[in-house]
Amino acid sequence: MERPVFSKSNFIVMHREKNHSEEAAEEVTHEAETVTSTDGDTVSETDTAPEETAKTTELKKVINVKLAIGIAMLVIVLALLYSARGLFVAATVNGAPIGRMAVVAQLEQASGQKMLDALITKKLIAQAVAEEGKSVSPDAIAAEVKKLEEQIAAAGSGTLEELLAQQGMTMDDLRDQIVVQKQLEQLLGEKVAVTDAEVDAYIEKNKLSIPEEQLAAARVEISDQMKQQKMSTEGQQLVAELRAKASISYFVHY
Repeated sequence: MERPVFSKSNFIVMHREKNHSEEAAEEVTHEAETVTSTDGDTVSETDTAPEETAKTTELKKVINVKLAIGIAMLVIVLALLYSARGLFVAATVNGAPIGRMAVVAQLEQASGQKMLDALITKKLIAQAVAEEGKSVSPDAIAAEVKKLEEQIAAAGSGTLEELLAQQGMTMDDLRDQIVVQKQLEQLLGEKVAVTDAEVDAYIEKNKLSIPEEQLAAARVEISDQMKQQKMSTEGQQLVAELRAKASISYFVHY
């Protein structure tokens, strides 16, 4: 078997090819370790690594912040729903809910028309008073409340709050009624005024025997009763007139 013959020229060519291959490999390795930026500058990968790490860290921080905000908002929403559960559920029976709207529907069916008429009347009276440029002052309301408290205390019937609670009313309900009464007085004016002569006639007609020391208080009470009677009669007539003049549109029929 013949051995290959290596001449000097072949050895030189092979040596040159080996050197060329090693140089090419070094160039490829060098190119792999470098990155050309968009503006033509060559940047080492080792230089870009810290920048990419910083960007990754910043992105994680943003994600964590958004996640924390989302969790906080979810907790707030759940808390609000729990605190406002009475807006949707009136009660539960062995875990089964009774919707608040079901209760409202029953109340509307029972007395919806009556309540609606009362609200319409209240609105008509308020509008009539506003047209005349009149209003009920807080002092006038407070005076009426104090007057009722004194009357109840004198009668030994407990407190005003207790009597209101027995009737399913609150102080705010009472103040609303006082406002309507005062507004009617402003609209009716002299029609509901009670004179001393009328009080005397009432006492004589009913043959009331009142001790002298109680006469003054009795006359005040009689005057208030007669005023309420006039308020009822004249007030009904006034409301009927206001309704006849008003434009009332019903969107619900009970």
